[in-house]
Amino acid sequence: MNILSICESPSVLEIMNIVVTIIKVIMVVVPIILLFSLIFKAVSAVTKNDQDALATLKKKAVSNIVAAAAIFLVPVLVSLIVTISFPESDYNKCIKDISSVTIQEAYEDKAEKLVSRAEETLNINDYITAMNYMPNVKDDTKRESYEARLEVVRSKIDEVEGDPIYNDKSTVLAEALNTTLNENVYFNNKGNVLLFGSDYQGGKRKENLTNILENISNNGISPDLIMILGDYSDAGDPSNSKKGIEEANGVIRSFTNFSNSGILYLQGNHDSMGVSNYLIKTGAYETDNYIIFAINEDDFHCSYHDTCTVLDEYLDSVANSKSSKPIFVLTHIPLHATSRADNKSAYLIIDTLNKYGDALDIIVMFGHNHSGSYDRCNGGSTTYFDKGSTMEIYRNNKTVSETINFTYLNAGYVGNVASSYSNGTVKCNGVIKEISKELTMTLFTINKSSIEVDRYSKDAILSHNIINRMPKKK
Repeated sequence: MNILSICESPSVLEIMNIVVTIIKVIMVVVPIILLFSLIFKAVSAVTKNDQDALATLKKKAVSNIVAAAAIFLVPVLVSLIVTISFPESDYNKCIKDISSVTIQEAYEDKAEKLVSRAEETLNINDYITAMNYMPNVKDDTKRESYEARLEVVRSKIDEVEGDPIYNDKSTVLAEALNTTLNENVYFNNKGNVLLFGSDYQGGKRKENLTNILENISNNGISPDLIMILGDYSDAGDPSNSKKGIEEANGVIRSFTNFSNSGILYLQGNHDSMGVSNYLIKTGAYETDNYIIFAINEDDFHCSYHDTCTVLDEYLDSVANSKSSKPIFVLTHIPLHATSRADNKSAYLIIDTLNKYGDALDIIVMFGHNHSGSYDRCNGGSTTYFDKGSTMEIYRNNKTVSETINFTYLNAGYVGNVASSYSNGTVKCNGVIKEISKELTMTLFTINKSSIEVDRYSKDAILSHNIINRMPKKK
């Protein structure tokens, strides 16, 4: 990066402004300290009539005065040398004029360039980059002007590409049910590292998701697939869900480690099918190393949808084949019983999954609950049930305890969780259980004989589980 580009970078200017301020303080404070120290020692020596101390002080006085002058003059000399060495550079002007005003002007200049680029290219990634940059523009009038121009860009993109998010090959598996993926559709077909989360909601959702992904990125993880299991707004307005998906997409793509990751979005109860082109469709999707069976919110209730029939037929075909691929069944609505009572037909899905649990490695993930009182006795935001565990479910409008023949966990809440309890323990049916309300995402690493499950928060790996895979079919 050359000197001129440094002076045009707002983030670098902010750092330079801090450095300049520190240098100015040092230029004034350090010489004063040296001089006052000299004066204090001189007064002390005179008061005590200490001739040896006075003699020593006279020798040090010159060096102290020279040091004070040097500290004061070094920045000036450095500036002079730079001016002589680089007469055409704006370095000195950059340093001289740096202030909160010039820094904000630099942010506005960069915003103008990003908006202009989006207007020129009509590319969804350029549009998202520009939109994500808007909070840096503090002038309301200018920011609103930029956002208005970007709205025009967005409408033009929609006209040209239909749905830009879904048309990006890195965000789509396949459109048709039971379609095997290929490199023309999804370029990480051979991947074995999957990352899941849910419920991109709340006022700090962008910050929270960024913090979790930063921890994952800092651990050197490059997921082959990232999937969010529904709810991208706090209301059912399609435009809000679209903005949420675009924002989440921008956050994910801001990390170099995730630049080649596939990104998929499931429908939640806050997401109208008005954004259907943004969402993976209900059904099965096969890759070289795993299978995803997605169940959107609108297709969840098997009592009046044929989802369980499709699921049953598909699992039967896999069980009767030579495939040993793990199957990730993804749903926004959970399968276990909660006080929300909005999933009383979930036992139909459970029965279907249990039927094939002895033949297939099935992993079920959910969102929706935000880990509040609904999951307080299941682990809170880190709910996890091993295959063979007993779980409370609804059956015929009654809560019963039944054994599940699959692994079951929440995907990890990335936006917000309920605050009605603290991390620690709760007493459930006379038993003390650990509980968490950490925001998390769940990372799966598919190995030949096992699947590693790591629960990432913003600053730690909260848990590590291992699912032993069934022997490969012959």
